[in-house]
Amino acid sequence: MAKRIDIRLTVFRFFITLALGCCFIIQTPRVGSCKEGYWSAESVDLQYSVSTVSARATRDIDVISPDKKKRVIVTGVGFHIKINGKRLPDPKEDIHGIQILAELGWSPDSKAFFVTQSDGGEVGTWYVNIYILGPRFLIDADITNEVKKDFMARYNCDVWGEDRGNEIPNIAAIKWLNGSSKLLLLAEVPPHSSCPEMGKFMGYVVSVPSGKILVRYSAAEVKAKWGRSLGRRHSNDEKYDIDKGKLPSWK
Repeated sequence: MAKRIDIRLTVFRFFITLALGCCFIIQTPRVGSCKEGYWSAESVDLQYSVSTVSARATRDIDVISPDKKKRVIVTGVGFHIKINGKRLPDPKEDIHGIQILAELGWSPDSKAFFVTQSDGGEVGTWYVNIYILGPRFLIDADITNEVKKDFMARYNCDVWGEDRGNEIPNIAAIKWLNGSSKLLLLAEVPPHSSCPEMGKFMGYVVSVPSGKILVRYSAAEVKAKWGRSLGRRHSNDEKYDIDKGKLPSWK
């Protein structure tokens, strides 16, 4: 009798997970979670399991699309897509990968997803990859070039001590807009000692897949308009309280 109840509870939890459209851990012991992303509260944190004396850290996560028909299956540093149970070909599968620190967000129409990831920990360079589900295979798109160029003209990092260069900004995806045709990106001055304005950021709404900048927003405007979509990286800057209308000092 107890075994029958356990089976029913397992099945019930499985379907609850699917209904929520979050993520499903497809390996035991647990190797991930439905924790929200570091940058975006609307993404899923693709965290590794915690390593122990007897087991190495692993990652095996299934992130389900809003329409419940598509799945991004993340295994270690690789991933693949399944639509209605059938694997979608990826011509660049050998070079597509996911860093240790990463988060993933499906578009509301289930036609695309973003991956925000770092090449060197929390203080490393964060960047965004966009993947669009084509009729026959997966398509990637670079939508950050215009944003990088525009934002880098607004700050200066003393890279070599003589103002001879500038550091590449961190870029993160925050929220899909208008289905999968627009995306809110956040550009941030790296939190490095060479950057006097470290942590300064702006928001950009860009067209997908061209990357054309449609609208620019100050940090204060981003928090006023999309404060609840921000992850823990910037959600609590300067004790910001969206309900009380308090805005950070930098504009």
